[in-house]
Amino acid sequence: MLKKNKVARIHELYEKEHASIKTICKILNISRNTVRRYLRETEFKGYETPQLAYLRNNRAEVRAIFNSCNKRCTAMLPILEERTGLKFPLRTLQRFTHPWRHRRTRTAVSSVRDTQSASL
Repeated sequence: MLKKNKVARIHELYEKEHASIKTICKILNISRNTVRRYLRETEFKGYETPQLAYLRNNRAEVRAIFNSCNKRCTAMLPILEERTGLKFPLRTLQRFTHPWRHRRTRTAVSSVRDTQSASL
């Protein structure tokens, strides 16, 4: 059984760097069958950072902050960092809040379409 960091490296090489299984074997000094097995059996989701754990565990509070900041992640950063003492990457916040932003965009688009069709 491989350690988590080696499994993570297998997935990183394969998915992000598009390395072949043979190349991964040479880099990590593991047999091809082992690499194949870990690629087949495990769906790698990455490690959960403390920032992401906070966002998931406090979803309602984060959503309230998001709404109070006019759905702007850059405005959320200082508030979250002050409350938690953690440094949040902007992209992590953007990915986490994307579903909330997406719902707003859909309703805005549909209301624009409704007003356009009513004027015709």
